[in-house]
Amino acid sequence: MKLDTIIFRYSTGVVLLMCLFAFGCNQNVKVTGTVTYSDTGEPVMSGTVFFTGETEMGFGTIKDGKYSAGLLEDGGGIPPGTYTIASNSIFVPPREAISMIGPDGTPIQLSGAVDSSNQELYYTKEPQTIEIKKSMTYDFQVERGTRQ
Repeated sequence: MKLDTIIFRYSTGVVLLMCLFAFGCNQNVKVTGTVTYSDTGEPVMSGTVFFTGETEMGFGTIKDGKYSAGLLEDGGGIPPGTYTIASNSIFVPPREAISMIGPDGTPIQLSGAVDSSNQELYYTKEPQTIEIKKSMTYDFQVERGTRQ
């Protein structure tokens, strides 16, 4: 085999491995869990969980007591880091979106309509700060009503 053929094959292999590594290594980790009412332990049927970090902000839509966090979509995962987690009964009306500004100043569109016809008001009494290093389950409770 010619030296230039060997170098070409070796270089192609290295480039392919680098591409696979770059696209295959998603640094986001999955965070899922359940949200229940503190007074009864019943699952919260709908709402939003917010993850606020120093440089990132994620969310998860609660459906039947369960959520899965993401930066731009449910279940997409969030980067490892320290986050303050809170939940409240903010709903996104069907076929509409909420626009928010992320920590880096870029606009974020939250969509993913939750039926608000049976909206129940609740809030996280004391948001908790947790360190997220790898995929994990994080369950927490909320208080019924509105913040006083």
